[in-house]
Amino acid sequence: MSYWVVNPELFLRESLALEDIPAPDFTTENGLQIATVHIDGDGLVSRSNLPGKPLAGQVILDQFIRGYDLPTTVSVIEGEVSPAGVYPQQSPQAIAIARAAFREPNVELASHSFSHPYFWEVLDNPTVDKDLGYGTHLPVPGYETPQLEREVLGSVSYINGELAPPEKRVRVFLWSGDALPSAKTVRMTREAGLFNVNGADNRVLRSSFSLSRVWPVGRPSTANTRSTRR
Repeated sequence: MSYWVVNPELFLRESLALEDIPAPDFTTENGLQIATVHIDGDGLVSRSNLPGKPLAGQVILDQFIRGYDLPTTVSVIEGEVSPAGVYPQQSPQAIAIARAAFREPNVELASHSFSHPYFWEVLDNPTVDKDLGYGTHLPVPGYETPQLEREVLGSVSYINGELAPPEKRVRVFLWSGDALPSAKTVRMTREAGLFNVNGADNRVLRSSFSLSRVWPVGRPSTANTRSTRR
């Protein structure tokens, strides 16, 4: 792990004697700080370490969604929650938790896909070798190769039909895995009337309190460049 010895923003401004100038800032709007909260569905059926070992989804619902009156985008992975998914024995309890969470007035509905693809490139090109030893998605029974429409539109349809209260619909798609969908995939969400968000891996903890643990706002991209000699 590497760290900046100094705060790079302060260092550059002071060392170069730069004046403060207006600049785009994704964390403010009209001078006010913006806080956005979203919860991926990963691990909803995992057991917590609290007394009684309640499901992690129940802890999130009780202590965070209900504990803080903040607008929160909440998603689930269909393949984790559904009785036809990876955890059929936990499915009844998982479904009950998801339905209860989606009924909360501060919750906006989202999908975190059907089988949680780890590499979205595989959905555009199944021949790409992205298996790092743990597959390319959750091992949902009978579902060998991830299909784009099933992951996006299918999971949204499941949530709307089985988990959402009548007055709410899925409004957001939260990307899973490497969170690098193709333009075609993003277009599918847009045409379905969905916002899409997610990515990065911020880990700012008291034990590792550093700017180096904050990912930048952006998206990795490989641009084709052409050199021209004159």
